[in-house]
Amino acid sequence: MIKSLLVADLAISQKEQQLRSQLIKKVHTIWIEGKLKTSLHGSREIDLHLEDQSDMLEDPWKFNVWSLTIQDSNQAPRQLSESTNIVQIYDASDNELLILGEPGAGKTTALLQLTRVLLQRAKDNTANPVPVVFNLSSWGQEQLPLTDWMIKELSRLYNIPSEIGQSWIKKNQILPMLDSLDEIAGEVSLEACIQAIINYHQNFHGLNGTPLVICCRTLQYSMLSTKLPLNRAVQLLPLTSEEIQQYLQQAGSELTHLSELILGNDEFANITRNP
Repeated sequence: MIKSLLVADLAISQKEQQLRSQLIKKVHTIWIEGKLKTSLHGSREIDLHLEDQSDMLEDPWKFNVWSLTIQDSNQAPRQLSESTNIVQIYDASDNELLILGEPGAGKTTALLQLTRVLLQRAKDNTANPVPVVFNLSSWGQEQLPLTDWMIKELSRLYNIPSEIGQSWIKKNQILPMLDSLDEIAGEVSLEACIQAIINYHQNFHGLNGTPLVICCRTLQYSMLSTKLPLNRAVQLLPLTSEEIQQYLQQAGSELTHLSELILGNDEFANITRNP
């Protein structure tokens, strides 16, 4: 009897390991190969500047000796060091991060760059949760509790059985990478989604935080009456004129005409500030 139970447990473990590997591969195929690399078209990735926006959270004063900056609600947002990247920010946030920015600022790109690193970590060590990208625009259709919605999305998009998806979420083995919060139609629905995320955060909050990354446009988020209770928030800053010119110069003669056009037209120059 004991032997048969051990064999059954081993079979379940092997099945879950196989599904985990399939999930990692599928997230990489859809979002890294299909989205990130396609959007960049082989271009050089630009290191965007980041600004601490912890005052945009429900409880911004969360002391953490590993944080890159410490900020209370009375302090103005502060630009972080140019060498600071989104992975370092995430690692210093105890796995909870809100990414803000204007339209076209590179929020989804930053989310996917982080996803790429976290996928490799999950592949190298089964103790790390699997980052899974979810587009919140579909949440507004049924407005389910976030856990129920993610279970359905894991099944629909990634072919993960519902019972496995539920178990993984309960054990914090899934790291939700929630994109396009601002694409939920209607102010009431957007507030309801924020509350669903808060409920999820409260239900699954552990000693090491709740693995969770969210993207939203700065303006839409700032207008919400309820803020997210996460550990860290950063905003992607627009490119400076110097950065734009440096990038165009490094691209060589192929973009010479574009460079001349930008130099002679303020409207075009403003457009290029968002990568």
